[in-house]
Amino acid sequence: MVRAFAKLNLGLRVGARRKDGFHDLEGIFQNVSIEDHLVVRLREQRDILIEGELGCSPESSTVYKAARIMFDRHAPGLGAHIQVTKGIPSGAGLGGAGADAAAVLVALDSLLGLHLSKDALVNIAAMVASDVPFFIHGGACIVRGRGEMITPLPARTDFGIVLVQPPWHSGTPAAYAALDAIRVSPEESSAPLVGEHQAATNDAVLSERYRGSLAQWQCQNDFLPVLRAMHPVYDIILNALAGTGAVQCSVTGSGACCYGIFESPEAAVRAAAQLNALRSIDPLLAAIVRDIRALEPLARSMIVSYIETSD
Repeated sequence: MVRAFAKLNLGLRVGARRKDGFHDLEGIFQNVSIEDHLVVRLREQRDILIEGELGCSPESSTVYKAARIMFDRHAPGLGAHIQVTKGIPSGAGLGGAGADAAAVLVALDSLLGLHLSKDALVNIAAMVASDVPFFIHGGACIVRGRGEMITPLPARTDFGIVLVQPPWHSGTPAAYAALDAIRVSPEESSAPLVGEHQAATNDAVLSERYRGSLAQWQCQNDFLPVLRAMHPVYDIILNALAGTGAVQCSVTGSGACCYGIFESPEAAVRAAAQLNALRSIDPLLAAIVRDIRALEPLARSMIVSYIETSD
């Protein structure tokens, strides 16, 4: 079984659309304590059976794509039975699909006895989806390119997080299309990434900022103007987080969740309780918030364990 953890982007800068249709990204990603559970079993047949609510057909999921690539490359005569129990909400900007795909790659690497290097797994992960390479590394990383250029950082776990989930979802392709639509020229990107894979802020600066005071972090997300245009009530949620003591407030990935960064895990727990109490008496907040929870930052992307089964 694999416990696959979600991620937060601690800031996300998005460059102009590239010739290949992707966008250069820049930000720090960190795993957090909300998780999916996957059970992966080998099958003697070549088919791949997937159980679970993935938000799409099994054959179009990252779970299927990851398994198919692994079997086609390394064990073409075998297949798998994969059970997915979702805890990471879909359409929330938390990387659930990427986390699940990375979990499948790591599980099959072990079950097939391949012992692939991390670089080899990252190369396969990049074939599945843009955020999967991060989950192979896990913890905290600077992420660039379309998501495949990873620089690991010593992960901090001394702060707290409050996650606020609204009742709507945000689709990644639609969010990128909306972002492109409001940019008349590449210069209008608030993250002036010049050319493919070139940095607006170098690794040394990002690393030093991450190690420093939480108040000095820069968690701006280039998707926020797009999300705010679709749902102006984002400002109400972000202001509520700030009002409970968050030193940074932003949105997750391409949406839809918001988060606040707090000086300690204990402060985040108190803030989540305060926000839940406020939601219980404020009809507007109740209407625009589905869930509020305190999360912890993690130094790993997954936990793999082995179970004996009768089949």
